[in-house]
Amino acid sequence: AAGFPKKGKEPRFTLNLLAAGWFTENGKIGAYVKQALEDVGVGVNLTVPDRPTSIKRIYTDYDFDLAISNQANPSEPVPSTTTYYTSDGIKKGIPFRNASGFHTDEVDALVEKIKVETDAAKRKALVVEFQKIIAVEAPNLPLVELESITVASTKVQNHSNDPNYLAASWHDIWLAS
Repeated sequence: AAGFPKKGKEPRFTLNLLAAGWFTENGKIGAYVKQALEDVGVGVNLTVPDRPTSIKRIYTDYDFDLAISNQANPSEPVPSTTTYYTSDGIKKGIPFRNASGFHTDEVDALVEKIKVETDAAKRKALVVEFQKIIAVEAPNLPLVELESITVASTKVQNHSNDPNYLAASWHDIWLAS
């Protein structure tokens, strides 16, 4: 709220906070963020729309000042993680991409290098550099990290074998007899 003087009991300014309605936790986090901002004199209009409305407002209409959403990022950063921070990730109407509009030429160039680097040590250094830049410059703030856990019978074979397992086709999963 720095730079915005308080006007008596009125808020310094008001933000529209959208908590995506596909996880109950998003609404709870939204309520916490609302309370924390109001504690420093910022007014908040919190909405928790259903999934289709959330997707439309975040990824098509860009109808929010702040949004609580989720990312499921695998260990492989390209393209699932990097798409939130590059110019080619800005695709109006396509969900779970760069809705903030953040991008820089430096980050775009770095991601292009990450895509083609085959030396593991060099690639790791590029990814670390990418992480440092977005941690400082991007308007995205990780609030909660949920650990994915796979529970499967010992009969289930070939599960969890892809760096983007949650989005994989699972075409090679089979049951042992």
